Amino acid sequence: MLHNLPMIGTFRRLAGDRRGAAALLFAIMVPVMMGFAGLGIEVGFWLMEARAMQGAADAAAASAATALALQPGCVVGGSNICITEARSVAALNGWTNGVNNVQVIVNSPPASGNFTTNNAAVEVIIKQTGTNWFSGFLPAGYAAPTVGARSVALANPSLDCLLSLNNTSTPGINFALLLGSVNMSKCSIGVNSKGSNALEITGILTSVTAYTATVYGGINSGFLNAFNWTKTPRQNQNTITPDPYGCPGTQCRTMPTPTIPTAITPLGTTALPGTCTGNSGNTISVAHNPGTLIAGTCYPGISVSAGQTLTLTTSAGAAYTIKSPTGQPAISVTGGTLNITIGGNFKILGNSQPAISVTGGAANFGPGTNIIQGGTGQPGITVSGGTVNFGAGTNSILGGSSAPGITMTGGTVTFAGGTGSSTFFQGGSSNPAIQLNGSTPSLTIDALTNSVLAGSSSSAITVNGTSNTSPYAQLTFGNSNNSIQTAAADNGAHSALTITGYGHVVFGNGTSVFGGPTVTANVPAVNDDAGFLAGLGRGLVLGSGTFQFMEGISVTGGDLTLNPPATSGGIGYYIMDGGSNGGFNMTFGDLIGTNVTLVLTGGTAGGVGAADYANMNFNGADGMTLTAPTAAGTWNTAGIAIFQDRTAPAGNTNTIYGINFDNITGAIYTPSQALNFEGLSIMNSQCMQLIANTIKILGLAFINDQCQGTGTAPIGGNGSIILAE
Repeated sequence: MLHNLPMIGTFRRLAGDRRGAAALLFAIMVPVMMGFAGLGIEVGFWLMEARAMQGAADAAAASAATALALQPGCVVGGSNICITEARSVAALNGWTNGVNNVQVIVNSPPASGNFTTNNAAVEVIIKQTGTNWFSGFLPAGYAAPTVGARSVALANPSLDCLLSLNNTSTPGINFALLLGSVNMSKCSIGVNSKGSNALEITGILTSVTAYTATVYGGINSGFLNAFNWTKTPRQNQNTITPDPYGCPGTQCRTMPTPTIPTAITPLGTTALPGTCTGNSGNTISVAHNPGTLIAGTCYPGISVSAGQTLTLTTSAGAAYTIKSPTGQPAISVTGGTLNITIGGNFKILGNSQPAISVTGGAANFGPGTNIIQGGTGQPGITVSGGTVNFGAGTNSILGGSSAPGITMTGGTVTFAGGTGSSTFFQGGSSNPAIQLNGSTPSLTIDALTNSVLAGSSSSAITVNGTSNTSPYAQLTFGNSNNSIQTAAADNGAHSALTITGYGHVVFGNGTSVFGGPTVTANVPAVNDDAGFLAGLGRGLVLGSGTFQFMEGISVTGGDLTLNPPATSGGIGYYIMDGGSNGGFNMTFGDLIGTNVTLVLTGGTAGGVGAADYANMNFNGADGMTLTAPTAAGTWNTAGIAIFQDRTAPAGNTNTIYGINFDNITGAIYTPSQALNFEGLSIMNSQCMQLIANTIKILGLAFINDQCQGTGTAPIGGNGSIILAE
């Protein structure tokens, strides 16, 4: 009976009523339909976004690869230029790393693909998580995707290897070859000269192969000659190719600057004391072994012979005087061993005799402050055999009048280094401060600061080796700061350092200045006339640091080795300050240098004549192997192996002449002077740039531009960037 109740009837009517169902269904489906419609719109937007993102990735990768092509790697000075360049370009195109869920990832070499081992390739990946404007109505499974783009760019430069900066009608680059060839198929030629023969061949049956050329004026191949181009050259352009290292500029290189030397002040003569009363006025000998020297006492000589050992104890910092007895050196060691321990402050004074004479055995001096002075006409130290060792301290070695400070014909002498250690060598009139002459003398100076001053009319250092078999006559300075000068009265008429025969001289890392503030034009600070020793590694070795040569260097026969890798402490700068007839001269010698820049400069700023600027003359059957710095150091000379002052007078010529085997990684940069390769010049370099006022090549040359990672700046605009992936 319940169905007759009024309430039950009402429920039945409601259950059977279908009015409003469509509205309810529509209300439920509208969000879903809007989600799908929005998804369609957003997919189209995401596709457009991906296309724009790909363009930005391509631009970012190309820009980063261009920046990489100018440097040895992405990391320069602690900053990653590839990341900086790529993200900057991506931001300019609307994709800023870290903003709106954007990621700009940069890898060199690429992390994936076909170029994962290519350091010249840059990979850029741009990613962004999409935004749900309409499709957010859909379930979570319909979340917006991450939109991304990837691009890999590869620097493929074919840049100028030769550039003439002369902008007159003078021929800029001249290949004057007879039956010769120049192969530089991977690099190009830039010429700023205006004439119809701005780039020319004036030889006969000569072939020049290059990628292309950009010439302000014209090209003239002459008679029976040919230029072979991969890409048609551009001539009569009336457009200047800029100096790639010019300042101001994005690749400006700063030339190392010389300093005007400060004249070394000569040390005065120490007066001889009267009668020496120490040891009862008798020479100290083995009979007093072991002994203790009394502070403040003058002793009349020390003598040790073969088979004897004499050990003398001193007090640190106490003063002692050793004066030579009549007819004998102040200290004489002919054999046996002399040990002076601890090391006081000694005055060792010769009286018509050397202060120290060693012909055999060993003499060992503890650290201290010592003045060692030869008598009239006698050296401060003379060694013909045996060994002499000085502890770390301050040592002044003075020759008597008309005598060297130290002279050696054999034996070994060592001055130890250490905090505050220094030496001062001074020659008497017409004599060097340091003189090595013989088959086996060896002098090693490890003190941190050293001054060497010649007597008047003499070199400061002379090293003459008389034997071509090991051991050789050798002078070695450790890692130190050195000043080597001739006397003021000499006015630079003699070289500060002279090497002859089979002599060998080594300077470690540090700073050295050769020559004084007064110079005689074209008298080089270093004259290495070591005979015909080319290729033997002997002559002169200079470490890393800064080395300055007043009026330059002249090398005949010996080798010049710069910054040997085994001992290098960084970049080596070698400044030729003056020498207009050849501030850097080499004849029959090998030049070898790694991570180095040779600098040719002068003028009043360098303390020489206004027109006195160094130039280069490399003559004879020589080898030249140089590698320029790949990054900036004290000065930014990255990529430049030989750097001539931009203000050098235009009239002089830098010449590499004779039979030359040249392997140079970097640039020879003589922007205001001519650069000539004359004779048979065989240039077989993977990366060599010649940038000069004018260039002339006579010989057989193979030049390449495989310069990635060498620090050189590109010349001209003949290169390309490839979007590889």
